[in-house]
Amino acid sequence: MAKTSNLGFFLRKSLVGIDAPPVLEYIITTSAQITIGDAVEITDDPGYANVCDADDKVAGVAVGIVTVDGINIFGPNAPTVNGTISGDDTYTASATNKTVNQVKVQIVIPENALFYNEADSTLTLAEVGRYFALTATGDQVTGTGDGTARTAQLVECLSLAGGPNGGGEGLFRISRSHWTNVA
Repeated sequence: MAKTSNLGFFLRKSLVGIDAPPVLEYIITTSAQITIGDAVEITDDPGYANVCDADDKVAGVAVGIVTVDGINIFGPNAPTVNGTISGDDTYTASATNKTVNQVKVQIVIPENALFYNEADSTLTLAEVGRYFALTATGDQVTGTGDGTARTAQLVECLSLAGGPNGGGEGLFRISRSHWTNVA
């Protein structure tokens, strides 16, 4: 199997010098599709994980998907779960996931973390330090940066990063999270 997407937020480094940022697990809400690298929220269906859309506060970034017992659902020896597995990185929960299998997403808490992301447009040096919104699928930065953080602008570009898009890559911090609501 392979990855279903090259898009998403991928941890590059800690802004406070720790090697392993905190990881939490949340049961994935009914029928939600989550891919490793997606920004995840836990407020639309309180306590259950779903992909962020443009106005959700980010609880974390998906780094794994596991059974209720903490076993990775991807790979050759993975346990059978209800729902649909696509590639090595995407899971669509069944209609009964909240009560039957209870498959969980593992999320990196975004505080003090720097994530690589390939924006849906070209980034310029003038946009470093500016705030951006997310796409409806929670896996990409979108739009033109704004000097003022607004309700739907969840991430801040801290630097440009070279990559395959040739101009759309940046290193971002989550500026509006579920945990601190900085922006």
